[in-house]
Amino acid sequence: MKTEKTKPLIGERVILRPFTKKDLEHIIRWSNDAELRKLIGEINPMSKAEAEKYYKELVSDKTRAWYTIVLKKDNRVIGEAGLLRMFKP
Repeated sequence: MKTEKTKPLIGERVILRPFTKKDLEHIIRWSNDAELRKLIGEINPMSKAEAEKYYKELVSDKTRAWYTIVLKKDNRVIGEAGLLRMFKP
């Protein structure tokens, strides 16, 4: 993932901006919310160390682009999304 070269994708109501290390705070909070974890299919909470490992895997994987979903109206982070297994022909 080349975060520094990935451009934001701007829609009518949301912006998909490149995922940054600062966004890990949201991932940790979401993965440690038991009700939300059930909805997203996660089994275990995520520690800060596990989140750091997750981020390192994201930035080293050149076959995916990862984004943070941000509401335009109040600049609030509401999720993450990504494109996986992208290969050059």
